[in-house]
Amino acid sequence: MKIILSLLLAIACTAVLVLGNMHWNDQIKSSVNSSSAAQEEVPQKSVDEKQNPTEDELLSFAGNWPKESQELYKKRLGEKKPFTILFGGSKAMAANVNGWPNAVKGELEKTYGDTVTVKVKQYDLNSMEFVQQDKQQELIDQKADLIIFEPFTLADNGEINNSDTLDNITTIIQNVKAAKKDTTFILQPPHPLYKATFYPQQVNELKNFAKENNITYLDHWTVWPDIHSKELQNFLNKDNESANAKGHEVWALYIEEFLIKK
Repeated sequence: MKIILSLLLAIACTAVLVLGNMHWNDQIKSSVNSSSAAQEEVPQKSVDEKQNPTEDELLSFAGNWPKESQELYKKRLGEKKPFTILFGGSKAMAANVNGWPNAVKGELEKTYGDTVTVKVKQYDLNSMEFVQQDKQQELIDQKADLIIFEPFTLADNGEINNSDTLDNITTIIQNVKAAKKDTTFILQPPHPLYKATFYPQQVNELKNFAKENNITYLDHWTVWPDIHSKELQNFLNKDNESANAKGHEVWALYIEEFLIKK
């Protein structure tokens, strides 16, 4: 009897060990399969996230640009050459102290990658000094395809007759296009000033000049508070003469939304 019980006990122990081992192997196999599936999914997601925009997508982003600039950008894409954008103008741009040009430059590089090169040229001059010193040659040297130009309107305020300012703008554009005929200009005003009187008239004449000469005009004043509203002071430095960080933020956003159509 003892012998029979011992045999039954041995058989039972063996069965338990075999079943336990089978269950353990199944668990390991299931875990390995789950891990492999997860590893296969992660790289796929990573690859998708790193895909560059297609040519059609890039051209769609440039949908607000002047038509000639869109066509030249398409040509540059075909040539595998970068399209060069230049931000130029007076110290109102605050390019050296985190003004709007730096913010817009970063967004353009994120969107267009190496298909676009962005340059900045800022001058502490008025339009007459700029032309007399032949600074337009520096713009020519940049070989820009598109120039977004703030033509010293505020710097000229109280210094240069507005008709002379417009003549100087004409000279600058003609000189640059004579050197590189496919360069396109876009004009924009500097920032608005609280309760200014003559300055808004200058800006309005600049806007009319752009319209008369079929030049795209970026009317970013439309996103600032009204010049007669005290709220505008929140967008200017204490001197009420220059834009503060908040002002450059709204200015940058306007330029970005023009240059990057969503």
